[in-house]
Amino acid sequence: LIQKNSGNKGTAQITMQSDELGLLQASFTARDHKVSGFVTSEQQQTLQQAGEWMEEVKKNLTSQGFEVGEVAYAKGTREVPVGLAENSSDTKDLYQIAKTFVKAVSNYLERMNKNEN
Repeated sequence: LIQKNSGNKGTAQITMQSDELGLLQASFTARDHKVSGFVTSEQQQTLQQAGEWMEEVKKNLTSQGFEVGEVAYAKGTREVPVGLAENSSDTKDLYQIAKTFVKAVSNYLERMNKNEN
């Protein structure tokens, strides 16, 4: 979900569900190509594994010209979006951030499944 031109300007929100990771939610904000985020999971183990795919996210976003700031992690789920900011992010940037996160998590899941077989 990309929210722009509302009270939640410049926010990319991602929700993913898998057997391996459970429910995973992420919110990212971007301002002047500086990205910050918040990741939650129902499973503590998923949060411990998050560092592996977040390194890929940070590397890929950096190579695309973004500066990645703080990314916070918490166990649980949230009903209310976290970390929303009033800014003028380009919708294209927000889609790119979301796509990069989803791809990194998907790559991680593929590696997990390959190692199990």
